[in-house]
Amino acid sequence: MTLSRVLGGVGRTFISMGLILLLFVAYQLWGTGIQEARAQSALQDDFEELLDAAAAPTGADADPTAADSGSDNADGSSDGTAEDSTDADDGDGAATDEPEPRAITLPADAAEDVQFTQSDIDLVWRPEGDAAFRISIDRIGLAKTVVEGVSTDDLRKGPGHYPSTPLPGQPGNAAIAGHRTTYGAPFNRIDELKPGDEILIETVQGVFTYKVVPQSDGTGHFVVSPDRVEVLSQDNAQYTNRLTLTACHPKYSAAQRIIVVAELVNEPVVAVPRPGSVEPAAPTLASEDLAGDGAAEEDGADGGSTDSGADNATDGEDTAPADGGDDGADDSDDPAAGAAGAADGGDSGDGGAGDGSASDPVGTDEV
Repeated sequence: MTLSRVLGGVGRTFISMGLILLLFVAYQLWGTGIQEARAQSALQDDFEELLDAAAAPTGADADPTAADSGSDNADGSSDGTAEDSTDADDGDGAATDEPEPRAITLPADAAEDVQFTQSDIDLVWRPEGDAAFRISIDRIGLAKTVVEGVSTDDLRKGPGHYPSTPLPGQPGNAAIAGHRTTYGAPFNRIDELKPGDEILIETVQGVFTYKVVPQSDGTGHFVVSPDRVEVLSQDNAQYTNRLTLTACHPKYSAAQRIIVVAELVNEPVVAVPRPGSVEPAAPTLASEDLAGDGAAEEDGADGGSTDSGADNATDGEDTAPADGGDDGADDSDDPAAGAAGAADGGDSGDGGAGDGSASDPVGTDEV
């Protein structure tokens, strides 16, 4: 075998490897986006059905056939149920009784003794992998249906809600994770959010507006290490009702997490209890699926699958370090002033651990 043949074979091998690598990169950047777009289309349809069910008169969604039978009765069926629609009419045929609002839409401060039906609970708390609510952020051109859960498979469909945190609109710290690259990259431009930018959330309980809170460096975000799960904490010392967005940082890496905290502008709605069978998972920050095979795990994050457990610190205990020290986290820039009640917080951008004494784990030195 001549030297020229050997060199030719080596060259062809490298060319083939290069082509395979290019194809893989193309799939990661564009192919996964197509996959996410299809999933989003299905999630959007599912969420529309949830909204229709939530808008139906109380009790109609308990039985899928209730709506149809109700319309038949209204036309005069003789099964005896038609009077439900006629009793509410006065002599002139005008309705005198308004349908009672669903318990799930009541304000938080007016729902102390509210009794929720199983139908209410099922409408609000969706199984992991199902459509949960919608998120819109004009500043970064984001409009997505959020899936319940933050496992690798969940985040391939779009942004995911940390199951053990409250839902947006409810009292407490609701948290959402999303990719910055691959699978539609919903949080690709999350670093562009500025203090005061609005984040709109639509759930079956209503439409809620959040405003991004400023961090110590004047931006709308801060950066921490993947193990800073206290950003998911329910310690509400500074911002009782807030939204926390998490994503991998920098782009194309899962070395750190970029965090955005926003405060609820509306009054919160009642917190609907979770289904009895749901157990909160251990708090873990979701990871970017950079390998495309689900094996890419955050350093420190459990691959995002279990991080469905957004620090289910429902008891209010904060897992954040007392001093808020950024254990190496890029910039434990606590959203102190902003989100977490953390005192100060180095800028996540500098990569240097901030002094950020995150006194308030609220959302300050979050992951």
